[in-house]
This record gives sequence, C-alpha cells and structure tokens, in this order.
Amino acid sequence: MTTGVEQINARVAEIRTEATGIRSYRLVGGDGVRLPAFTSGAHIDVFLQSGIVRQYSLVNDPAGDQEYVIAVKRDADGRGGSQELHDTVGRDDVLMISPPRNTFEIADDASAHVFIAGGIGITPILSMIRTLARRRAAWCLHYCVHDEAGAAFLPVLRQDTYARHTTVHVSGGDPARRLDVEGLGAKTLASGAHLYFCGPTGLMALVIKACAGWPVGRLHTESFGTGPQTENRTFEIEIADTGQIIQVSSQDTILDAMRRAGLDVPFLCRQGVCGTCVVDVLDGVPLHRDTVLFDHERTTKIVTCCSRSAGGRLKLSL
Repeated sequence: MTTGVEQINARVAEIRTEATGIRSYRLVGGDGVRLPAFTSGAHIDVFLQSGIVRQYSLVNDPAGDQEYVIAVKRDADGRGGSQELHDTVGRDDVLMISPPRNTFEIADDASAHVFIAGGIGITPILSMIRTLARRRAAWCLHYCVHDEAGAAFLPVLRQDTYARHTTVHVSGGDPARRLDVEGLGAKTLASGAHLYFCGPTGLMALVIKACAGWPVGRLHTESFGTGPQTENRTFEIEIADTGQIIQVSSQDTILDAMRRAGLDVPFLCRQGVCGTCVVDVLDGVPLHRDTVLFDHERTTKIVTCCSRSAGGRLKLSL
C-alpha cells in the first residue's frame, strides 16, 4: 500500500478509561523526539501492527505539554482498528503516527462559537473549547449522549471552567429528550455565531438539514463515518494525464477503478477522512461523501476512496 504520509514514533505514556468502552491514550515523542505542534480540531493517523490505519482527533489543549491525547471507542461492529487498540496496545508501547492535520479549525473571526457533539464526536470539540476557554472567548457546548455511563470526559466538562457553558442532553433513547437541533440552529443563525458539529451520521444529517442555506463559512463540521449515501450508479472517469477512459461500477470506488487500471494513486484510510487519495477535478460534477475537503475545494477536487459522480463523466487529473 502506498501511503505517502510521514510516520512518527510515539510512546504510549498513559491509558485511561474515560467512559464505558472508551479509553484515552496519552502519547509522547519516542526516542526523545518532541512531537510536532498542533492546533485545536486536529487529528492524527495511527498505523497499527495489523496494517490498519485509523484517524483520531486530538483531545488535549495544544498550549499544554508537547503530547497528544486521543480517545478511542471500542466498536465491536467496526473493521478492527478500535478493537486492536483496546486489546493489544499497552503502556510504554510504541505507535507509529502521522503529523497532525486540521480541517476542523476554530474560526478566529467568529464573535461566538456554538458546538454540538454527539457521543465520541466530543473529541475534537473538547480541544477546541479548551482553547476558547483559555482565550476567554464566547462559546457554548451541547453534548448529546444516550446515557452518562457512555459519555466520555464528563468530569472535565463539569469543572467550573466548562460547566457553565455546557449542556449535556441525555436521551436514554427517548426522542423527546433529544436536543432541539432545528431550534438551536435558528437561534445560532440569528445570533451571528458560528456552529461546529461532530458526531454520528444521524445527528450530522439533522444538523445539516436544520442549517440548509446558512452563509458559507459559518458552519463547520467533522464526522465519524462518511454519512448517509444515495444509491451508487455506474459512471466514467477520464484521466487527463494519460487519456484513459475508465468505468467505475456501482460496486467500485474511483480509487479501486483507477488502481485496477494500473494507476498508482496513493491512499490510506479508505473512509474519506485523511485526504491522501485526493485528485483534481477538471470537468464534471462530483458527489462528495468525504469529511476532509474544505468548501472552497469541492468544485475542483474529489476524494477518490468514497466520492462519486453526481451525473455524467468526471475528468480528473492526478
């Protein structure tokens, strides 16, 4: 597999249980090397012994010691990354990681910041509110969970610094007890604040629907999973570099089709979250299913491991 991503040695200095099925891992530089600086909202790739690569948000305040803290929810129905971390990685073990990347940054020009976190989606947002609290900025957090036992970092959020800005919505599976996303969206839009949201696809879809038509730049998102998808259709891609016309079947990704045609396209996560397999779009309309591209990139770039054509041929440049 071609990754094209720099790898760094990191030592696991501490492992903590943060909630039922959720552990945090505090990473420090291996071999006496200091870890690169990062900004709130950033994530890293973790390269596991099995060959699995997963992306995890950094939870800690970037102004603190030069270390990274990630939180991992064990997913019994997942593809093995979280299980491998929980079952095989211990204190003082060495992990290979990437330098931090950030596509979910704090908007420095915002007058106020409103956050919606669903479940493990609290991870990037916790780092962001730590930064905003230190800056004495205006912010509030709505943390949506099924139950308190599975809610990570509640003791942190109940500290005085954060508690007065935080509302925890414990639904217990009752729709009537869930956050009024539409009402919050309308209130946030009217106030002029920026809205940030991260969590499972169901919550993400509700927020996106409630905030349809918002001004560009006031809505910021990161998700876990590539979101709801429409039925796949067969389409063609044209590779400008080689002149090849390649069919992408309903069962294939663009990445699969290109590699089958002999093109050496780098890739990593196959989930639309790392950006390694991005290529340029010269013609055609992409159907985006990633969580890595910025809004201004979506007319000229595509993440080939998950996104498709909205209709007709796509002309791509590698």
